[in-house]
Amino acid sequence: MKTFPLKLFTESGQYTEESLQLDIEVYQALFPILSKWVDAGYSPRDVAHVMEHSVFDLELNEMMDILYNKDGTPREIKEVHHDVKKNDEQEKTAS
Repeated sequence: MKTFPLKLFTESGQYTEESLQLDIEVYQALFPILSKWVDAGYSPRDVAHVMEHSVFDLELNEMMDILYNKDGTPREIKEVHHDVKKNDEQEKTAS
């Protein structure tokens, strides 16, 4: 299983120097996209909502690489939230 030894938050939940840099990079990458759609007449809230979903999807895709073996079979990870396994079982049943 892939491990992630680096942390973006301190023990007290504060940003590290690396997370501050990441925050700047994300802002610089997303601001032009947000501005483009807001300038076109869309609500900043609606645009941000779609952007949040895209970021969430990116996270899920990364997690799927962690949760599944290369052959597509699920890994047995006890820390996986119950709903994730439940959704996976429902998809298999539906297939």
